[in-house]
Amino acid sequence: AAVSCTKISDGDSVNITDGVKKGVNGVGWHCEVCDCFLKDSMAYLDHINGRKHQRKLGYSMRIAQSTTDEVASKLDLLAKEQKLNKENNFFDKDEKEDVDAFEEIVKKKDEEIAQRKAERK
Repeated sequence: AAVSCTKISDGDSVNITDGVKKGVNGVGWHCEVCDCFLKDSMAYLDHINGRKHQRKLGYSMRIAQSTTDEVASKLDLLAKEQKLNKENNFFDKDEKEDVDAFEEIVKKKDEEIAQRKAERK
């Protein structure tokens, strides 16, 4: 089972599976934090991700709500950053020269094709 550590507000890391051990008789799991028995791995996963276990480890499980103005300003900021990145870093100097050379080749080919069509008529 994958084990992850999560930081709590005071900066210490806490393993979310602390206190959860395989049952004594080999059947199921026992959570020492919550003092409960879990019959299988699905119940174990549900429990360690559940509200009761998380609260006993010190997590609030609450998310701060954002206002529409905060979301709109964040989206505007991200759009501006993306636009600046496109303008400044879209091509470096060598790539820009390669693109210009490619565009010239394409223009010449288009002119040749147009000239051939004109000669056929």
